[in-house]
Amino acid sequence: MPEAYIFVGETGRHYSESRLQRMWSVVREKAGLDRSVRLYEAARHSFASQIINSGVSVYSVSHLLGHSNIKTTEKYLHSDLEKLKIDISNLSLEEKVTKLAKEKNVDNSQI
Repeated sequence: MPEAYIFVGETGRHYSESRLQRMWSVVREKAGLDRSVRLYEAARHSFASQIINSGVSVYSVSHLLGHSNIKTTEKYLHSDLEKLKIDISNLSLEEKVTKLAKEKNVDNSQI
């Protein structure tokens, strides 16, 4: 079942465990990660963080990862600063008024 492998080379064949470990050692060192961080945990954390950031609910991710407590899954919630700025700006009426005034070339006090 070649489609069952996550890490495959250019030939379409899966990497051996020893090859993956050598690759992971290089990546871990370049990223400045402690030697205790294993590929399994890093891949799991990356997967969970990415699907949460793409809009999958934390409850769904919790189920996918087999967590019995939602608090365990919450560690994968990372605040994306740009997304946070957009979310906040969507709540800010003052910012919308200022933007509208600039578009209409009107002084804010006139709105």
